[in-house]
Amino acid sequence: MTSFVVSGASGTIGIPLISCLLQRSQGETTIYAVCRNERGAAVVDRRYPVSEVQPIIVDLCDRDAASALSQRLSAIEPCVGVHCAADVSWHKSYKQLAPINVDGALAFAKAIASTHRDSRLGDC
Repeated sequence: MTSFVVSGASGTIGIPLISCLLQRSQGETTIYAVCRNERGAAVVDRRYPVSEVQPIIVDLCDRDAASALSQRLSAIEPCVGVHCAADVSWHKSYKQLAPINVDGALAFAKAIASTHRDSRLGDC
């Protein structure tokens, strides 16, 4: 069984992605929906059965929280990570967008790498 970890799970891309994964997997997968806050987790809870999609509340911009995500995911089998979390705005500077779009992406990649014991991935 394949597990998926989807960041930005309650967003514009995350919602249809999870729906597609559920439809194609026919109950043969576990999806961990990474949401920044309770509001995002509530969106996931309303849309999907908890038996198929498990929300994980973590702000990828918070180093301690992202580290806790790595520890939590390291206990599961290797998984496929899909990073959909982003802040897109024409009115924000790079400095304002970098925490989620750069640092958050790196934190997510490290968390996914923690589920793999394959030495070819190296240390992130």
